[in-house]
Amino acid sequence: MTQFVSLTEPASTSLPVVDSNPIYVPSHHVLLKDLLAIHMVRTSTSNTIVSYHPPVERSKDSAERLQLLVLKTGDSPCWSEIFKKSNDPTFLVLVMFWYVLYGWDETFEVLGPHIDWLEVYIFETNDIYAAQELHKLRASLLYYQQLLQDFRKSLNFLRATPNPAMECNSRIGLTKEECKTSADLFAKEVDHLLLEVDRLESHTVMLSSQLKNLIDLAFAMDNIEERKAATRDSSTMKQISYLTMVFLPASFIASVFGMNVAEINPGSTESIKHYAEATVAISLITGWLLVAVQPHNTFHSPGSDVWRRLAWPLISLWKLCEVIFGLTEQRRGHWERKEFQSMV
Repeated sequence: MTQFVSLTEPASTSLPVVDSNPIYVPSHHVLLKDLLAIHMVRTSTSNTIVSYHPPVERSKDSAERLQLLVLKTGDSPCWSEIFKKSNDPTFLVLVMFWYVLYGWDETFEVLGPHIDWLEVYIFETNDIYAAQELHKLRASLLYYQQLLQDFRKSLNFLRATPNPAMECNSRIGLTKEECKTSADLFAKEVDHLLLEVDRLESHTVMLSSQLKNLIDLAFAMDNIEERKAATRDSSTMKQISYLTMVFLPASFIASVFGMNVAEINPGSTESIKHYAEATVAISLITGWLLVAVQPHNTFHSPGSDVWRRLAWPLISLWKLCEVIFGLTEQRRGHWERKEFQSMV
């Protein structure tokens, strides 16, 4: 005798559950994250299977759907043949595992075309905000990969832990051939599930790689558009610079004739000499400060402090003198060697 109980947690519970935010796809499908926990108690006289389902917003409750599918398992010719050959109730747990795999298959059937649609959409619109949807899908795929690994561990546990009630010495009327047939059927079904898990994992890795390529493509196309925009801006600034150069001579002449100097405006107290002296002095001070406040400049050695940067004119002059005198000494030694060779 096997009892099957499905429990659904109330929506008002405070226990943390997986984020169930839906993923909407253009093909009028909605992907929802669901969880399934199974607990089975196996004895020689009775067996109890308890399935736990967190609350999920969907048209039909997942617990009711799972219970309906398990009850309809006997209508399948394949499972009917298995149940005829074996009385092991653990096969019902494998039925639930197949139910989970079918859910993953349906999810990937929807995700594949959706990712292809996103690829075409990015090519046509170059919408950088589509990268958010790609990140969301990739996070879901990574979550699926983790669930598949846990799924594989559960299958390996079932294969390594046979039902103790199915041992030949624990039940009257169970022959060795029946035990062997049941064990072989169970191992075969678990191997089929593991093969399906491998297929789903490879499909998940392929979709994840495709999403990563699409994310890189979205950012690359956005960078290309930004470079094009920067090129357009630089062309505009270049045109403005050309326009400024056209009016630069006129502006310079207007500034010269507007100076308050005696040579241009008789009766003024200032002269062009004073203007030139002030201009040269202020220009030198400005250049000296501009070079001094820049720590990474060709005039400064790496790690120079503030005082060394302020003294850059003297240091540069000293280096220039060293170069000049060094060249002079090299030339002098060269001529002395040449004169010595001619004398020899």
